[in-house]
Amino acid sequence: GLAHVGTQIRALGEACADAGVPGPWALAPTPVVERLELGNVVLAAGGALRSLDPAALRAAGPHPAAVLDEHAAAALTERVRRS
Repeated sequence: GLAHVGTQIRALGEACADAGVPGPWALAPTPVVERLELGNVVLAAGGALRSLDPAALRAAGPHPAAVLDEHAAAALTERVRRS
């Protein structure tokens, strides 16, 4: 399923910490992150994320969408690791 995504989120998180920037965020179809289904996940990182509102991004679509900030993306990584 999402084992590779979990690895990528962790690696990008380490790079963000080294660079002193927020992230990573994950954007994906809701079923992918809720049911840990195989699918596409876009990762984003950088200072511009500080000004973004996850709810506004979800509302902008496409629908159904999941927008995970850095804390929710880290939680997804743990869920993937345990599954």
